[in-house]
Amino acid sequence: MRTVRWSKKRIFYTAAMAVVLYFLLCARKQSVTFETIVHNSKAVDVWEFVADFSNMKKLNPTMLDFDILSESGNYDHWRYSAQYTEFLSHLPFVHNTAQAHFSVRPSGDAYVIQSTHTTCFAAQLYCLKSSSEFWFSPTGGGTNCTERVTYECPLLLGPLCRSEVMYQRTHVMDNLKKHFVSLPFATASM
Repeated sequence: MRTVRWSKKRIFYTAAMAVVLYFLLCARKQSVTFETIVHNSKAVDVWEFVADFSNMKKLNPTMLDFDILSESGNYDHWRYSAQYTEFLSHLPFVHNTAQAHFSVRPSGDAYVIQSTHTTCFAAQLYCLKSSSEFWFSPTGGGTNCTERVTYECPLLLGPLCRSEVMYQRTHVMDNLKKHFVSLPFATASM
Protein backbone atom coordinates (compact mmCIF):
# COMPACT_ATOMS: atom_id res chain seq x y z
CA MET A 1 0.00 0.00 0.00
CA ARG A 2 2.85 2.38 0.82
CA THR A 3 4.40 1.83 -2.65
CA VAL A 4 1.13 2.74 -4.36
CA ARG A 5 0.88 6.00 -2.35
CA TRP A 6 4.50 6.89 -3.17
CA SER A 7 3.83 6.17 -6.82
CA LYS A 8 0.72 8.39 -6.88
CA LYS A 9 2.67 11.22 -5.25
CA ARG A 10 5.44 10.82 -7.78
CA ILE A 11 2.96 10.91 -10.68
CA PHE A 12 1.23 13.97 -9.19
CA TYR A 13 4.51 15.88 -8.65
CA THR A 14 5.77 14.94 -12.11
CA ALA A 15 2.53 16.12 -13.71
CA ALA A 16 2.57 19.34 -11.66
CA MET A 17 6.18 19.99 -12.67
CA ALA A 18 5.29 19.37 -16.34
CA VAL A 19 2.47 21.92 -16.12
CA VAL A 20 4.76 24.50 -14.47
CA LEU A 21 7.46 23.94 -17.12
CA TYR A 22 4.87 24.27 -19.86
CA PHE A 23 3.76 27.66 -18.52
CA LEU A 24 7.35 28.76 -17.98
CA LEU A 25 8.65 27.75 -21.40
CA CYS A 26 5.68 27.68 -23.79
CA ALA A 27 5.88 30.86 -25.84
CA ARG A 28 3.03 32.80 -27.32
CA LYS A 29 3.20 35.63 -29.84
CA GLN A 30 2.49 39.23 -28.99
CA SER A 31 2.69 42.37 -31.11
CA VAL A 32 3.31 46.02 -30.38
CA THR A 33 3.60 49.05 -32.68
CA PHE A 34 5.84 52.08 -32.14
CA GLU A 35 5.55 55.35 -34.03
CA THR A 36 7.45 58.62 -33.98
CA ILE A 37 8.20 61.55 -36.26
CA VAL A 38 11.79 62.60 -36.90
CA HIS A 39 11.48 66.30 -37.72
CA ASN A 40 13.58 68.10 -40.35
CA SER A 41 14.69 64.89 -42.02
CA LYS A 42 14.23 63.00 -45.25
CA ALA A 43 12.82 59.49 -45.02
CA VAL A 44 15.68 58.08 -47.10
CA ASP A 45 18.28 59.50 -44.67
CA VAL A 46 16.57 58.06 -41.59
CA TRP A 47 16.06 54.70 -43.33
CA GLU A 48 19.72 54.50 -44.41
CA PHE A 49 20.87 55.34 -40.88
CA VAL A 50 18.73 52.61 -39.30
CA ALA A 51 19.58 50.09 -42.04
CA ASP A 52 23.29 50.42 -41.19
CA PHE A 53 23.47 47.89 -38.34
CA SER A 54 26.58 49.53 -36.87
CA ASN A 55 24.30 52.41 -35.82
CA MET A 56 22.21 50.02 -33.71
CA LYS A 57 24.76 50.35 -30.88
CA LYS A 58 23.94 54.10 -30.86
CA LEU A 59 20.20 53.48 -30.90
CA ASN A 60 19.73 50.41 -28.67
CA PRO A 61 21.28 50.83 -25.19
CA THR A 62 21.17 47.07 -24.48
CA MET A 63 23.35 46.04 -27.42
CA LEU A 64 26.83 44.88 -26.47
CA ASP A 65 28.43 43.62 -29.67
CA PHE A 66 27.63 42.39 -33.18
CA ASP A 67 29.08 40.73 -36.29
CA ILE A 68 27.75 40.97 -39.83
CA LEU A 69 27.58 37.38 -41.08
CA SER A 70 26.60 37.94 -44.72
CA GLU A 71 25.22 40.52 -47.10
CA SER A 72 23.98 40.61 -50.68
CA GLY A 73 21.92 42.64 -53.08
CA ASN A 74 21.94 46.30 -53.99
CA TYR A 75 20.22 49.57 -53.12
CA ASP A 76 16.89 48.32 -54.49
CA HIS A 77 16.92 45.26 -52.23
CA TRP A 78 19.74 44.72 -49.79
CA ARG A 79 19.84 41.69 -47.50
CA TYR A 80 22.17 40.98 -44.62
CA SER A 81 22.47 38.76 -41.56
CA ALA A 82 23.95 39.73 -38.22
CA GLN A 83 24.68 38.06 -34.92
CA TYR A 84 24.54 40.25 -31.85
CA THR A 85 24.75 40.08 -28.07
CA GLU A 86 22.68 42.18 -25.73
CA PHE A 87 21.60 42.27 -22.10
CA LEU A 88 18.16 42.54 -20.55
CA SER A 89 17.53 46.09 -19.37
CA HIS A 90 15.76 44.95 -16.20
CA LEU A 91 18.15 42.05 -15.51
CA PRO A 92 21.50 43.34 -16.85
CA PHE A 93 23.37 40.21 -15.74
CA VAL A 94 21.29 38.15 -18.21
CA HIS A 95 22.81 38.21 -21.70
CA ASN A 96 21.36 36.76 -24.87
CA THR A 97 22.71 36.09 -28.33
CA ALA A 98 20.58 36.68 -31.39
CA GLN A 99 20.86 35.96 -35.06
CA ALA A 100 18.92 38.28 -37.36
CA HIS A 101 18.15 38.46 -41.06
CA PHE A 102 17.32 41.84 -42.63
CA SER A 103 15.66 42.86 -45.88
CA VAL A 104 16.14 46.55 -46.72
CA ARG A 105 14.36 48.16 -49.67
CA PRO A 106 12.52 51.21 -50.93
CA SER A 107 8.78 50.85 -51.40
CA GLY A 108 7.25 53.64 -53.49
CA ASP A 109 7.91 56.93 -51.70
CA ALA A 110 8.50 55.03 -48.42
CA TYR A 111 11.26 52.71 -47.23
CA VAL A 112 11.14 49.49 -45.21
CA ILE A 113 13.41 47.29 -43.14
CA GLN A 114 11.98 43.83 -42.44
CA SER A 115 13.79 41.52 -40.05
CA THR A 116 13.49 38.19 -38.28
CA HIS A 117 15.40 37.42 -35.09
CA THR A 118 16.15 34.25 -33.14
CA THR A 119 17.19 35.19 -29.61
CA CYS A 120 18.77 32.49 -27.46
CA PHE A 121 19.40 32.25 -23.74
CA ALA A 122 21.31 29.78 -21.57
CA ALA A 123 24.03 28.87 -24.06
CA GLN A 124 21.58 28.47 -26.97
CA LEU A 125 19.34 26.05 -25.01
CA TYR A 126 16.23 28.21 -25.10
CA CYS A 127 15.44 30.38 -28.13
CA LEU A 128 12.59 32.73 -28.99
CA LYS A 129 11.65 34.25 -32.34
CA SER A 130 10.64 37.79 -33.20
CA SER A 131 10.10 39.87 -36.31
CA SER A 132 9.95 43.54 -37.17
CA GLU A 133 8.64 45.66 -39.99
CA PHE A 134 10.05 49.19 -39.79
CA TRP A 135 8.58 51.78 -42.21
CA PHE A 136 9.98 55.23 -43.00
CA SER A 137 7.76 57.63 -44.94
CA PRO A 138 7.87 61.37 -45.64
CA THR A 139 5.52 63.60 -43.70
CA GLY A 140 5.46 67.43 -43.68
CA GLY A 141 9.18 68.20 -43.49
CA GLY A 142 10.03 65.10 -41.51
CA THR A 143 9.93 61.33 -41.44
CA ASN A 144 7.18 59.18 -39.98
CA CYS A 145 8.81 56.07 -38.46
CA THR A 146 6.50 53.15 -37.67
CA GLU A 147 7.73 49.80 -36.39
CA ARG A 148 5.58 46.75 -35.72
CA VAL A 149 7.34 44.16 -33.56
CA THR A 150 5.97 40.63 -33.11
CA TYR A 151 7.73 38.59 -30.44
CA GLU A 152 7.44 35.27 -28.64
CA CYS A 153 7.42 35.14 -24.88
CA PRO A 154 6.85 32.42 -22.27
CA LEU A 155 3.40 32.83 -20.74
CA LEU A 156 4.56 33.53 -17.19
CA LEU A 157 7.21 36.02 -18.32
CA GLY A 158 4.82 38.14 -20.39
CA PRO A 159 5.22 41.34 -18.34
CA LEU A 160 9.03 41.06 -18.39
CA CYS A 161 9.12 40.47 -22.16
CA ARG A 162 6.79 43.38 -22.84
CA SER A 163 8.84 45.60 -20.57
CA GLU A 164 12.03 44.66 -22.44
CA VAL A 165 10.49 45.32 -25.85
CA MET A 166 9.05 48.64 -24.68
CA TYR A 167 12.37 49.71 -23.15
CA GLN A 168 14.44 48.83 -26.22
CA ARG A 169 12.17 50.13 -28.94
CA THR A 170 11.27 53.34 -27.07
CA HIS A 171 14.98 54.06 -26.68
CA VAL A 172 15.60 53.27 -30.35
CA MET A 173 12.92 55.78 -31.41
CA ASP A 174 14.09 58.45 -28.91
CA ASN A 175 17.76 58.03 -29.85
CA LEU A 176 16.85 58.19 -33.54
CA LYS A 177 15.13 61.55 -33.01
CA LYS A 178 18.09 62.81 -30.94
CA HIS A 179 20.56 61.80 -33.65
CA PHE A 180 18.76 63.76 -36.35
CA VAL A 181 18.17 66.78 -34.09
CA SER A 182 21.92 66.93 -33.48
CA LEU A 183 22.65 67.13 -37.23
CA PRO A 184 22.76 70.52 -38.94
CA PHE A 185 19.50 71.15 -40.77
CA ALA A 186 21.21 71.23 -44.18
CA THR A 187 22.66 67.73 -43.67
CA ALA A 188 19.45 66.20 -42.34
CA SER A 189 17.29 67.61 -45.12
CA MET A 190 19.52 67.18 -48.18
